This record gives sequence, C-alpha cells and structure tokens, in this order.
Amino acid sequence: MTPLLLLLAGCGPQTLPALAPAPADLTVVVADKKVATSQSAQLIVRTWSAPGWSVPQPEPEAEGLTATLMEREGPTVVGQRERWTTTWALTGPDGSYVITLPEVTASGPDDQTRALAPAPVFIDIGVEGPLASGIGEFEAAPPPEGP
Repeated sequence: MTPLLLLLAGCGPQTLPALAPAPADLTVVVADKKVATSQSAQLIVRTWSAPGWSVPQPEPEAEGLTATLMEREGPTVVGQRERWTTTWALTGPDGSYVITLPEVTASGPDDQTRALAPAPVFIDIGVEGPLASGIGEFEAAPPPEGP
C-alpha cells in the first residue's frame, strides 16, 4: 500500500515550465496555396534570432519558377528575439510546384551553430493540382489529442 501512496503523492498538479524558444529559427509559408494563371504566389520567409545570433536569409528554389524579392522587413523585436520577414513573388507557367529553401547555418556566441532546414511548401499556379484534392488540408490539421 505504501508504494501506491508515494506514486499518488508524486502526481500533483504541478506542470513543467514552458520551453524557451530556440535561439535561431526559420519558417516558410505561402500566402495562397493556389493562384490563378499569370498571378504570382507570395512566399513569406521569417527568421528569428536571440541576442548574439545571426540567421542568413535564404532564397527560395523552385524549378521552373522565378523568385523576385518583394519586401524585406525587420528587425522587429518579438519577445526577446529579432524577427526578419522577407516576402518573395514566385512567377512561372501553370503547374504544381514544390518550393524549397536551402539549409542555412545560424551562428551564435561562443562559436555556436544551429542548422536550419525548412520544410518544403507546395503551390498550384493556374491548375487544379494535388492541393485542390484536399490533400493540402492535412498539413494544417491539428495534431490529435494525447491520451
């Protein structure tokens, strides 16, 4: 009976503290996953860095598309980190595209480094591609609740 009481006593309402944000991070999103023929898709690249950290601004790569820099904004202080936002216009012929960004290495104090490899994003220009089938909705679905 004693081990059960100890187990129950150790399961109090205490929660773990929130995790601190990463010292350097990079995210990529598209404004619209599907655009009409002859329109440009907007790709938004955001980098965050803690004091003393530096994150290179990568350029998007997509075979068959041309990436044109539209706007670079920053730094904006959010919490304890600086945020840079870069917006690209992607133009090209009709089709479904995979947009990737090269892996970049953020550098910090005391020769610290952090490799940042953003996930690819997908867009359709002037076509009913795979995103029109609803498969893109799985990407935005919330994770299932835990037990």
